[in-house]
Amino acid sequence: MKKPAVLLIDDEEAILAGISYVLEKNGYRVVTANGGEQGLEVFKKENLQMVITDLVMDGIGGLEVLKQVKEIEPETMVVIMTGHGEMDSSIEALRLGASDYLLKPCKEEELLFRVTRCFEKLQMLNDAKKTNEKLKKSVIKHQELEKSLRASNKQLELLSTLDGLTGIANRRTFEKFLEREWKSSMRHTQPATAIMMDIDFFKLYNDTYGHQAGDDCLKKVARTIEKSLRRPGDLVARYGGEEFVAILSDTSQKGAFSLAEKVRASVEALEIPHQASPVNKFVTISLGVASRVPERGDASSILISEADQSLYKAKQEGRNRVME
Repeated sequence: MKKPAVLLIDDEEAILAGISYVLEKNGYRVVTANGGEQGLEVFKKENLQMVITDLVMDGIGGLEVLKQVKEIEPETMVVIMTGHGEMDSSIEALRLGASDYLLKPCKEEELLFRVTRCFEKLQMLNDAKKTNEKLKKSVIKHQELEKSLRASNKQLELLSTLDGLTGIANRRTFEKFLEREWKSSMRHTQPATAIMMDIDFFKLYNDTYGHQAGDDCLKKVARTIEKSLRRPGDLVARYGGEEFVAILSDTSQKGAFSLAEKVRASVEALEIPHQASPVNKFVTISLGVASRVPERGDASSILISEADQSLYKAKQEGRNRVME
């Protein structure tokens, strides 16, 4: 691996020349600076990962060089050169972030050992940094996957509550909702209300226009019913085939009848052609309304049975109408 460039700072030309010779001979690129001020100017301009600086120099000394270098680039390796009488300052330099120190006069073996050790430490730091970046990316990717999985699970959970064709609540969701609403109505002594709905002569529609047109008709009717009964606390669901059901929260029989008539008129107003219908040239629906305040021991199925009986009456009376 390519060795890093070294910035060598000293105010004695002989020391600069001697140390430069040893380092260059061993494969290092050396940039020299005469004194601390020049050294800092060079450091700011060049991308240097290692600095060797004398401790005592005219003007800006080694400790100030160390301080400013670390402020500019904290990961830079800084080696302090010092005389025997300056050991206390060398220890202070280590405390301030110096990577190592050299005693002058520098022996070649000692110089190379210290510089090599700093380079190895630098390499370890770089490797650790790369590993850390990979780990961060891995963690971020894992978090993104978890987020995506949670979103997918949420979507699946939502889809499991909806009818695959019409997009409104399915039979399973309806049954759970009915039980909750029934118990709530019992607790609060409020009416639980249901509207059963059936598209008139839907089999004839399918036979005349085809199943694709039949699916489109179901979607349009479902959207219209849901839009007409869009109140907080209510639920519209596909009950099966061409049948739909609505559970209305705290709604009287009279109020439910009025809402059912609104639904009937809205579906007829879609003006979906139905030339095979004996009752209208457009698609229509029949509706049965039932409402009761649940008593202890009553099953929720009673409400649906009564709404279904009302729907049967609507069909018997000629369809395209609301009965209770």
